[in-house]
Amino acid sequence: MEIEDILKISQLDSAGLAEISASFNERKYLPKETVFREGDPSDALYFIRSGRFLVSKRNQNGDDEPLGVLEEGQFFGEIGLLENMERTATVTALVDSEVFQLDAATFGNLLEKSDTFTALLNDIAQKRLIKQVSIFRELDDQSLTDVQNLLAEKLYPEKTVIFRENDPSDALYIVVKGEVRISKSTQSEKDLTLTFLGQGDHFGELGLIDPQPRSATAT
Repeated sequence: MEIEDILKISQLDSAGLAEISASFNERKYLPKETVFREGDPSDALYFIRSGRFLVSKRNQNGDDEPLGVLEEGQFFGEIGLLENMERTATVTALVDSEVFQLDAATFGNLLEKSDTFTALLNDIAQKRLIKQVSIFRELDDQSLTDVQNLLAEKLYPEKTVIFRENDPSDALYIVVKGEVRISKSTQSEKDLTLTFLGQGDHFGELGLIDPQPRSATAT
């Protein structure tokens, strides 16, 4: 598969397609070779020419947990570029594989030239973030779309309390960007930190599954 075949979906004219295609670099990866790791800077988008890649993410125990496998014609690395944030997952070659690599600057130019391509990437990026949440991991594409349509994006400035311990449980949260501190009051400490959550982590579901007030504070 050539890069022109993949980019046709963006509905660029022939001149724009030739210009963008010329900006790609070809890269080869050996089995078990890592393309990038969770937490790395986001500096490129990758289109798979051949081969297969495993996408994984660290769980709360620090172990890599598989999220899925990407194959020929698919792409990855768009979330970090679209959201201007670090890599949210690790991508590793499963077999001898080859990709077309597009740097961040050229990626931005492609988005400006094609509203269709921009909409496609945003849709796929949102669904991939949702699939990083363990309770949504096995959903099919239509179910992911249904969940996606129910989500509302909200920005919380630093040190803002999202909800407090004993508040009513009224929503599930997925961290798209930043870090959330989960804490709880104890007899010996007013505010004991339980954990920190980052990109792709979720919280707030326990009070919805078993209706009860919030058991901790999220900040």
